[in-house]
Amino acid sequence: MSDAMTNMALEELIARYLEGVADAAQTSALNAMLAGDAAARRMFVDRCLQERCLAELAPQEGFVAQVSGVGKITRRPHADAEPALRRSVWYAKGFRGQGSGFSVMAAIAALFVIAGALLYIFLPAAPHSQLPIPHSPAPIALLSDLSDNAQFIDAPHALGSDLLPGVIALKRGSAQIAFRSGAVVDLTGPCEFDMTGENRGYLRHGLLTAYVPAAARGFTVGLISHAHIVDLGTRFAIDDASDGSARLRVLEGRVRIDDVEPAALVLEAGQGRRISRAGRILPLALSFDVDGEASGGSITDPDAAALTVGPGAATSLGVSVTLSANLNKWRDRRNELSPDVEHYNLLRDFVYENSGDPVTIRIDGLRPQTAYDLTVYSFDAQSNDQTKSAWFADEAAGAPLHVHTIHCKNPAAGAFTLHLTSDTRGRLRLVAKPWGGDPSIVIFNGLTIAESDADPAPATSISNAPPAHFDKEQ
Repeated sequence: MSDAMTNMALEELIARYLEGVADAAQTSALNAMLAGDAAARRMFVDRCLQERCLAELAPQEGFVAQVSGVGKITRRPHADAEPALRRSVWYAKGFRGQGSGFSVMAAIAALFVIAGALLYIFLPAAPHSQLPIPHSPAPIALLSDLSDNAQFIDAPHALGSDLLPGVIALKRGSAQIAFRSGAVVDLTGPCEFDMTGENRGYLRHGLLTAYVPAAARGFTVGLISHAHIVDLGTRFAIDDASDGSARLRVLEGRVRIDDVEPAALVLEAGQGRRISRAGRILPLALSFDVDGEASGGSITDPDAAALTVGPGAATSLGVSVTLSANLNKWRDRRNELSPDVEHYNLLRDFVYENSGDPVTIRIDGLRPQTAYDLTVYSFDAQSNDQTKSAWFADEAAGAPLHVHTIHCKNPAAGAFTLHLTSDTRGRLRLVAKPWGGDPSIVIFNGLTIAESDADPAPATSISNAPPAHFDKEQ
C-alpha cells in the first residue's frame, strides 16, 4: 500500500475513533498503526489537538468541524474543559514565581515541561464505548520544579518528567507538582504525598502548599484522619505530622474541611484549624522556637518552626516571625534543665539582650484586624527571681501589657499570654524592655500564636497560660 493510501486509511480510522463509531476491528487496526509508526502517532495527536481546540472555541455545546481529508467529525466538548491559554500561562507563572534560582539550563528544561503539558493536558478522553489507546496508566501530573538540594527516598525524578498515580517521597528539599487539572502543589521534605487522581491526592506526612486556579476548583487532599480538604479557590497550606494530626491554613480564597467532627467547616483566607488524628476540628496554634543550633544538630521543638539566631524570619503556614537585630545572643541550658521537664526543647535555649535596649518581635501574615492569643516563653534555668522584663504592643509610652518575672526553679511559670489584635495589614509587633531587674535583661525562648475566641483586649495579660499547641488530641 502506498504512503498516500496508508495516510488516507489512518485518517479515516482516526476520524471514526474520534466520532465514537469505530468498531473493535477498526480500533485494533488503529492501535497497530500507532504502535509501529511514530509519524502515525504524531498525526493522531495533531487530530486530537485540532478537535479539542475546536471544542474549546465552539460557541455552543455541539459543533461540526471539518478535518483535512476526512469528512465531518461531530463531537461535544467535555463539560469540565478549560481554555488552553489559561493553563499554559499558569505553568509559565509557576516557574517564575517559586524563587528557586533556576539556572539557564533549568529554565530551558522548564520550557520543555510547558511544551509537554500542552500535549497531554488536551488529549481528549476516549469515547465511553471504546477501549482507549494503550499507554496505561496515563500520566496525571508533571514534576515542574525541584530545589537544588531535593532528594527522593525512592528512585530519583527528573525535572519535567511525567508522573503516574503513586507516591512522591521527598527526603529533603522541595518539589513542585503540576497536576493535569491545573492544580499545583509544592512539597517540602521530609514529605510523602500520594497522587491518587488528576485533581486529588493524599498527604501521608509533611508540608504541602497548593495553588488551585478556577479550572481545578474542587482539588482535594485526603489526610490520615480520613478528613478531606476541598479547595474552593485559591491557595492553602497543610502540615501533616507523622502522628496523624494536621494543621491547615487558608492563604487565599476558601477551603472546606469534610469528614470531620463535629461537622464540615468552610474556612476563609487567613483562617486555620488543627485536625486531630481522630478527625476532630480544633483551634490552630502556630509555634516558633529559638534554635541556636539550626545549622547543626537541631534542638527545635518538633511542633515549632525554628527561629534562628541572626537576620531572617521563620515561617509557618504563611505566618512569619522576625527578631530584631540586637536579639542575637544565644544560650543553651541543657545541663541545668532536666530532660523530664515539660516542653524541654522549647525552654532549654533562648536568645537575650542585656544592653538595656528594647527588642522587637514582628509577626506578619496574619488575618487583618483579628484577635489573637500570643503565648510568649521567657525562661532561664540560671536566672534569679529578680530578672524582669516588660512587654508592650509598640514603643509608645504607657503602661506595659505585662511585666514578667523569671522563676528559675519553676519552668511551668515560664510563659504568659497577651491578647492582641492584628492591624489592617495582618501584622503584630511586640516590644520588650528590661524592667528594673538585676540583671537587666530580656530573655526570649519562643512564642505560640492562635486566633482568640475572646473579644479583643489589648490591655489584658494572663500569666502562666497553658501553651495551646501542646494540647494534643489523638
